[in-house]
Amino acid sequence: MLADAPVSVVTRLIDVLVDANLLQETSEDRYQFHDLVRQHAHEQAEAAGEADSGSTAPTRICEWYLRAARAAVLAATGLRRRKAYTFSTTAPTFALPEELESVDGSWAWLDVEQGNIVAALKSAGSAGRPELAWHLADVTRPLLRVRKDFQLAQEVEREGLVAARAWGEGRAERSMLKRLARSCSELGDYVQAEGYARKALRLAEADQDSRGATSARKALTLLLVDQGQYAEAESRLREIVDSYRVLGRIRSRATTEITLGAVLLALRQPAEAVPFLESSVELLSDLDPPDEYNLARARAQLGQARAALGDFEVAAGLLAAALAALVRLGSRFEQALVHEALADLDLARGDVLGARQHLTTAATLLRTLGSVQADRIADKIESMDG
Repeated sequence: MLADAPVSVVTRLIDVLVDANLLQETSEDRYQFHDLVRQHAHEQAEAAGEADSGSTAPTRICEWYLRAARAAVLAATGLRRRKAYTFSTTAPTFALPEELESVDGSWAWLDVEQGNIVAALKSAGSAGRPELAWHLADVTRPLLRVRKDFQLAQEVEREGLVAARAWGEGRAERSMLKRLARSCSELGDYVQAEGYARKALRLAEADQDSRGATSARKALTLLLVDQGQYAEAESRLREIVDSYRVLGRIRSRATTEITLGAVLLALRQPAEAVPFLESSVELLSDLDPPDEYNLARARAQLGQARAALGDFEVAAGLLAAALAALVRLGSRFEQALVHEALADLDLARGDVLGARQHLTTAATLLRTLGSVQADRIADKIESMDG
């Protein structure tokens, strides 16, 4: 089969097909069939009785994307997907792109291939491969989290939820429910978000899954944070930090400490926030490899705490380091929050023009994401004019 051929052979054959006008090169190293050629190939596969076979080319392509995306996520974030998947095709036949050997190359590959990974997810689902479909939905999480593409996140997570239920895997279903709670909340649909989170909690408790129940409670608590109910959220977050400490969930504990630090800052308690934020920076730095995205978030919050305590030089350094990392990672949402923090720092130093520039940049970034927080930033700019 062509799928088992060396990359050099396949590359040469692609050139032949392009020269014969049977393939179109849509961009550098990206090709697609002409519609009539694609239809003919589908008809030939059906005639040969291969269209629905588990070993057909579509399944192999979907599994290639899953293996490549997992390698990219591991290189880019250090995150290894916890749920195992048994590939129907053995590893030696999967030639992975060289760019997946580096952090920057992996992020670039994920950006370019995002649409194909989502297409593979839908293909696997429609082909009756719910386990494969769920894993493809699962592997997109780090990219969607960093890029904060909330609309696409909802689409992927709903597909993942359908796949989990068809698969009959309870933990996989709860995972998608919690993610849907977050994406709905980010888009301002708090009622639906709460419904998803409470469903995840009920299922976790029924399954006596303490880790899953803690994660679902965190999802519910984040809804309080999103709606500005900081006092109630603070006590719950402290309990969740303690629960993750007992469970030994280092990354989950660290990310919860970031949120708790942000809540304490909102409650005007920067001195209380600093120990939690310093702990999160330490925990995330000690991971091998470090979690660059959440480490940048932690440094950004710590920078705000230091600014609130009047330590402007340290704050500026922390915020600058956080922004540089987030720009490299392409996380527009978190960049916007750091620009807002830099605006507050400029105001504290008396630089109104600099503050306005940072806020304008923040609002622009948030609008490109469709985030409801863009209106909040716009209100801050308007208040400066008043």
